[in-house]
Amino acid sequence: MSPQIAHYLMRTIDGALILGKDLVVAMMKLGPIMTLTSIQPTEIEGYPNSMIGRTGRIDIEQMWSNGKLNTYLFVVQPNEMDKLRIKTERQKAQVDQAFEKNKGRIDKTMSVHVIKSDIEKKA
Repeated sequence: MSPQIAHYLMRTIDGALILGKDLVVAMMKLGPIMTLTSIQPTEIEGYPNSMIGRTGRIDIEQMWSNGKLNTYLFVVQPNEMDKLRIKTERQKAQVDQAFEKNKGRIDKTMSVHVIKSDIEKKA
């Protein structure tokens, strides 16, 4: 798993078209909300009761028991996103400058809570 899995799950914006032997699924992730749309087949094996109708409600807790798809969503894709993180000294300098400018507001951000969670997880 990615060492920044909490950051990926809570803060990252991501999207992917997931292609398998008999599977085409579109994934969209905005912060902590992830939606999956099965294009082929019309239902995703291992994801019962995940269909959203015109009326009703979305349950927060859902059973996701498709091992291959879960591995992609929670291991492969977060590790791919890790490769896109800040790389150059110029990017790091820009982040440091913005951080210094706004350090009085930092303790109230979701990012700090997620970073603390990642640090606690490593301990």
